[in-house]
Amino acid sequence: MESFESLGLNSNLLAALSEMSWTSPTEVQAMTIPKIMKGRDVFVRAKTGTGKTAAFLLPIMQVMVPNRRPQALVILPTRELALQIDGVAKKLGRSSRITTTTVYGGVSLRPQIESLRHGVDIVVGTPGRIIDLMERGNINFDSIRFLVLDEADLMLDMGFIEDIGLIMRRLPEHRQTLLFSATTRPEILMIADRYMKDPAHISVGGEEQIVVTTIKHNYIVVDRFKKFATLLAFMRQEKSGRSIIFARTQATASLLYEILKDQHMNPILLHGGMTQARREYAMRNFRGERRGILIATNVAARGLDIPDVNDVINFDAPDDPTVYVHRVGRSARMGKDGKAFTIFSAGEDNLIRDIEAYSGVKMERIHVDSEQFRKVDFGKYMRRGSYRGQERRGTGFMASHEKDRKQFGRGGFRSRRRMFTPTGPR
Repeated sequence: MESFESLGLNSNLLAALSEMSWTSPTEVQAMTIPKIMKGRDVFVRAKTGTGKTAAFLLPIMQVMVPNRRPQALVILPTRELALQIDGVAKKLGRSSRITTTTVYGGVSLRPQIESLRHGVDIVVGTPGRIIDLMERGNINFDSIRFLVLDEADLMLDMGFIEDIGLIMRRLPEHRQTLLFSATTRPEILMIADRYMKDPAHISVGGEEQIVVTTIKHNYIVVDRFKKFATLLAFMRQEKSGRSIIFARTQATASLLYEILKDQHMNPILLHGGMTQARREYAMRNFRGERRGILIATNVAARGLDIPDVNDVINFDAPDDPTVYVHRVGRSARMGKDGKAFTIFSAGEDNLIRDIEAYSGVKMERIHVDSEQFRKVDFGKYMRRGSYRGQERRGTGFMASHEKDRKQFGRGGFRSRRRMFTPTGPR
């Protein structure tokens, strides 16, 4: 088995890796680190949970001499991802005295500007805030040697393609560009052709294998009003450990939080309607829980590295198979085992077929005995004042299902009209 020592990393980085209990490189790290250390641009296609963060941070830090001027720019699509990578970079760079800062929207500019003025070696940020700081003259990219585009396909999905182009045109021409993506869609290849110089192409896992093979995929089909009892029964039946429960809307996530809290399960809530400070607090709490339960909307579905998640539970089945892939990717990271459980409403059989065709997985239908929660009055949660206010605004659980019923008939939800093949949408 290859070791980090055999990759030629310096003693400071090896000491940091030892402190973090990282004993040997993953496949993507072993393949990517030597290429970057040789000065090559790299295009890496690897599914989530394979160790991509260290694959670019380690070789960058290996050749970097700290000088408190931005030498590396890491661009990501979300604030949570930026904070996550910043945390890893700080741990890896501590012994080498390499400094890192994050820049992202939703919070005050002032602390980020002050951090840049004090001097940093690595800037990690989201496209919008980077451009904002560029236009204000608070970031100087003259010393940039490395550009990292992480989760590139998600940035395209979120509409950041023009922002990325604007940033890249402001960077020095002589730099290394490192692009990481879970897929090799045509738009990603166009970015590589336009902005990269003879990149080394690294692919980990087959193109059709977009979900790790160590996840067990189960599902159940129930009437939509039995979903709450089904969720509680599954968690008790399977003795769920460290879990993430995904809901479609903020209102449904808040409703689930109240239900699980009353069941003494100590859940943690995370959605885009929370302030950045509350979201960061929620993530810190969840990472500190050995058997925690995180209830989240899709804000947590992509890229977040949350260790030792046993179960991913889709309370609301995603209507896009790519979202399913991103969600279940929170489990079984770094070669560990995991479970994915999805609650489909009656009439959503087409979503099951779409997910299986796109992801290449086989979902197994299981039985969940929800009778034990038959007498729980779930309606009382919907009647609470704050939630009823959300219903009146048409954003809550019942409102969203009523909208589905009116639009699609008694069958409830249906998938967006897209055709899927085993390798993706066509």
